[in-house]
Amino acid sequence: MKKFLSVLLMLSLLAAVLSGCGQEKKQVYQAMFVDVFDTITTLRGYDVSQEAFDKQAQQTHEALLAYHNLFDIYTDYPGGLKQINDNAGIAPVEAAPEVIALLKDCRDFYTRTDGRVNVAMGSVLSLWHDAREAGLNDPAHAALPDKDALEAAAEHVRFDTVEINESDGTVFLTDAAQRLDVGAVAKGWAAQRVSQLLPEGYMLNVGGNVCTRGTKPDGSSWNVAVQSPNMAETGACARWILSGNESGVSENRRIGTGFVAPLSGGTAARAGAIRPSGWRSPLFSNRLRKPVGLGDVHIRIHPHHLP
Repeated sequence: MKKFLSVLLMLSLLAAVLSGCGQEKKQVYQAMFVDVFDTITTLRGYDVSQEAFDKQAQQTHEALLAYHNLFDIYTDYPGGLKQINDNAGIAPVEAAPEVIALLKDCRDFYTRTDGRVNVAMGSVLSLWHDAREAGLNDPAHAALPDKDALEAAAEHVRFDTVEINESDGTVFLTDAAQRLDVGAVAKGWAAQRVSQLLPEGYMLNVGGNVCTRGTKPDGSSWNVAVQSPNMAETGACARWILSGNESGVSENRRIGTGFVAPLSGGTAARAGAIRPSGWRSPLFSNRLRKPVGLGDVHIRIHPHHLP
């Protein structure tokens, strides 16, 4: 009996060794991109070789770059947002399927946040963008956008004038003065989409929008850092320094002016979905301190207080 058990144990050990020989040990690798979504993107993953990882990194970069081009409102790209904006009030534009999918989700964000996430505010945001660029180029004459101009632009931000025709594959801004700007959601949305193409054992971080695939090879969970409240940056929303005075730029959502927020940032998390990128902005502006349920979305916001 003892001899039988010894033979059985040896066979079991041999089987374990042989099965292990058929599995290459995975090492951790990392790549960084700086040319997508105006931020730093990091890809970290466990793979069998540098070559295998590099292939995943190249595919990830190409996919992110394609989304970057489609969602860029300053550079013309077939089926992209700039073409839609340029044809506002003129004609429907044949949009890329990715653009239509994004705008459908943005319509959902708009409805479920009572307009707090509104990618149709491009006409207002462009005035802030121009003022910021002018201020950076000539700090001595930095100034906020003209309030009357902001109020006029705010008359053209209704999402119901964004016509998404899925059957024709077109998008049409029926209001000629309306413009789209998806900066509030594009990075997180694209990160989640691209992360779904990765194998397990990978983590994608697009400017703080972190998506993980499965666990690490040893079965342990990923650790995702959240900014310490004691290391919070000084800009609560977008802070402007004008003649030595600080003014917050955030919460009058019609024209982009308002309070100096008591928060410097926030973290929204949900397993396997694009939603955090859409919910973080309204939770941040509302300064919520408790879990919020929005249909199938349940998020806890962790406020990072200014020191």
